[in-house]
Amino acid sequence: MYAQKPRAIKRFAERIHALQTRYSPDDVVSLQIFVHTVQEESPDDLIAFEVSDNNMCFYYAPFEGKAYAHSIKTFHIDSTYKLLRSNIPLYAFTGKIKDFHIFPFLYFFCQPDTYQNIQVCVCAYLRWVTIEPEYISMDCAPQIAQAIEESIPQAQILWCGVHVLRAILRKSNKFSSQEKFEQFYNLMKDLVFKLDAEHEEEANAAYDQVLELLDTDPTASQYFNRQWRYNISRWIARDRREGDATNNIAEAHFRTLKHDYFPDRKNLRIDDVIIEIYTKVIPSFVIKLKIDQNPADDRVIRIMEKATNAEIDVKRQRKIESISMLNRLLNAVSDDSIDPTKIYPTLKVLLQRTHFI
Repeated sequence: MYAQKPRAIKRFAERIHALQTRYSPDDVVSLQIFVHTVQEESPDDLIAFEVSDNNMCFYYAPFEGKAYAHSIKTFHIDSTYKLLRSNIPLYAFTGKIKDFHIFPFLYFFCQPDTYQNIQVCVCAYLRWVTIEPEYISMDCAPQIAQAIEESIPQAQILWCGVHVLRAILRKSNKFSSQEKFEQFYNLMKDLVFKLDAEHEEEANAAYDQVLELLDTDPTASQYFNRQWRYNISRWIARDRREGDATNNIAEAHFRTLKHDYFPDRKNLRIDDVIIEIYTKVIPSFVIKLKIDQNPADDRVIRIMEKATNAEIDVKRQRKIESISMLNRLLNAVSDDSIDPTKIYPTLKVLLQRTHFI
């Protein structure tokens, strides 16, 4: 039922030819038009943009990821506030396929950033893909945890161990002495990462030590009870079972997204970001999976163009585009329309990494 369609690769043509210009000076109107276009041309994708008064929710899940989602044990959810305008968070629901491919199964954003709006987006995806996640990893953001807890009660919430320890480091002032804080931190570090289910007795003993340490420190005890004690199953390694210890998968995806597709670009229009995700980001991730499934000698996938069925060599296209960009850069430096000191460090690093200098 969830098998990939045999001609799925040809669907990239629709993305290649998708309109990448703005449909309206208003980015909300522009995105509404784009979403309506995708809904008509690619009904297999899950995409929606709901706008009412001071509330809006957008979500997009490519059909290419639908089959793979059923093999994911731990889903990861994270957000970035740096891409979209007005500090609107862009969320990604990701997972790792075959131990090395990170795939973005769902992108969404909502304003305001409430747990109810997050629920709308995540639940729409889970209904569409018909899965019940076993584990969902995240940072310690309360609105994400509440959204998952209320909408997917069967899923075990896993707080990223790195985020847990970072949060603890920021609260050393809750302890009556630095010595007590260091003892507490070292015990928590063991409980978060080291003492898993195979070391249950040691984990229980370490947890008892934490409680004993806090008995003589009321302010620290109050902090621990509020933040960690009643959420113990979310962060303690003993209860994690087969779930992931960190949220590195989601964070790695956002590093790739910002570095490879939106370098040095921030506070962007919502339509610009979503159209680029649809036309460039998702196709590149799917191509990586297709290369792995059908390896070629030169690891190049030829994408069939829908209108003419003509083959487009991805390497050749990148070569042409690279030459064009380099020529524009050369002309800009030659006619002094760009300050060479601004591009010199980047060019030098690039040439050094490719062993040309």
